[in-house]
Amino acid sequence: MLESKFASKTLTNRLMMRMDLYSLKMEEGGSVIDHINKFNEQVSRLLNAGETIKDEEQGLLLLASLPKSFKPFVQSMIAGRTTLRLDDVTTALKESQRMMGGEESSGDSHLLAANGCPELKEDLQILKEKKGKSKEASFANVITYEDDLL
Repeated sequence: MLESKFASKTLTNRLMMRMDLYSLKMEEGGSVIDHINKFNEQVSRLLNAGETIKDEEQGLLLLASLPKSFKPFVQSMIAGRTTLRLDDVTTALKESQRMMGGEESSGDSHLLAANGCPELKEDLQILKEKKGKSKEASFANVITYEDDLL
């Protein structure tokens, strides 16, 4: 017991645990809940080894670990913020998953609809083509920009 506790705190093991955390990526279409659980396990291992990871860094790492299809979600999470909490990210991810119909939904459906924002309009168009029709009511986040604000 003492030996395993000591071994987990060596510099090499702490480096390996950090590398595992920093390289963690959710697969496209993967389960958000499973990914959050894997992320939390990695963080817990580091904390148990005596490492410190600020809450904001954890939130940013979780956002960075999401697939490309979550780019609009990530942008909506950081837009206009000066700080970010891990709890804010996990709550928003879980709510997004719930609103998208649970674990069956793919990561592609986590889009942000925005008027007046060309990048997001392109994503919305891609989704419309994939689905055959718009399902705007099922979006997790909807932001409308006034043209004069852009």
